Order: sequence, then structure tokens, then C-alpha cells
Amino acid sequence: MALSLFKGIKDQSSQGSGDYLGPGIHRLKLIKAITKTTRKRADAVIFNVEVLESSNTRYAKGAKSTIFITAKVDTGWLGDCKNVAIALLGSRFGEAVGEDAVDEEVMDAMTAGDGTMMAGAVFKCDAFEVPTKGGGKFTKYVCEPVFA
Repeated sequence: MALSLFKGIKDQSSQGSGDYLGPGIHRLKLIKAITKTTRKRADAVIFNVEVLESSNTRYAKGAKSTIFITAKVDTGWLGDCKNVAIALLGSRFGEAVGEDAVDEEVMDAMTAGDGTMMAGAVFKCDAFEVPTKGGGKFTKYVCEPVFA
């Protein structure tokens, strides 16, 4: 059996992170969640989303965007994935789920095949820019479920 990309996620605390979806408070619907290897040979987790509402005028209703999380050692990326997964699971089950609900098996299942196992789950994402040590910026994502 192959080693899971998500080994160790159960012990992480959740945090929001990713790339592409810009700053703002967004209400999103998951299209799919997948893993892939980037052109630079880095593993990544990709949450493709449809924007339902956004405080950022750049995103009209129906716009497509991506929360992109690169699997880099010592960056907290597992916690970032966990934060999105907790929001998706809570939305799907209609109630808050705890940190223990997300482990490597859950993440492997969520991103298996075409990645649509959680498609349609609606969640809120607060995206904001954070300065890096090198003087650049990255967008941090803090997600939570939306209950119907």
C-alpha cells in the first residue's frame, strides 16, 4: 500500500491557507478537491470552487477560483488542508465537526478519483494577505462550514 500524502494530518490543528482565491469574505461551493504534482515537482492539494458571494468585487457570482495548497515541509500545509476539510464536512453533515473528524483516510477519500466526493458543499472562506519573512505576501484562508 502506498504511503498517503496526508500521513500525520490527524495530529495537526486546522488553519486556512492557499493561493489564487484573493482577499475577501467569500461564500463558496466546492467543485472538486484533488491532489497533483506541480510543474516544479511539488505535491499540492487543490480545492476548485465556485464563488456564490464575495466581498471582493473581482469575484462575480458564478466565478471559478482555486484554493491551492502546496505540500511543503514546515509550512503548516496539513493544518491548512484540515481547515478546509472541516468546513466541507461540517457543511455536508449540517453540523460542526471536530478536529478528530479529519485524518489521512478522510483526506484520501475526499481527493480520490475525480475529486467530487464533497462536490456541492458550501463553505465560508475569509481570505487575507499575510507578509512573508522574505518581504512578499501570501493569501491565508480561514474556512468554516455554512449550514443550510
